Amino acid sequence: MAAKGQQGRPLLGLALALIGPALFLPAWRAAIGALQCDVPIARHFAPGRAWESAKPLVAKGILLQHPWDSLRRVLVGLALSLAFGVPVGLLIGGLKLFDRI
Repeated sequence: MAAKGQQGRPLLGLALALIGPALFLPAWRAAIGALQCDVPIARHFAPGRAWESAKPLVAKGILLQHPWDSLRRVLVGLALSLAFGVPVGLLIGGLKLFDRI
């Protein structure tokens, strides 16, 4: 049984989840509208154009391939920096030679 006051929480969560995109899309469109006078290329980044570009990627099932590749590069870089940077930092921090610097 839900605690008192918890019954409306799922609806509140759903409402908040829908408010974000509902506010984001008009703000995106307004920003493009404001920019396209000074920056003509901005119209190519409008929501409608983005959706038209995304449709073939969704149809082929490759929409998430490129973001995943980018995320993988970030994670590999983080792993390498942890694997090499932390030991080197500890080594440098433990050497008396670097205390004078």
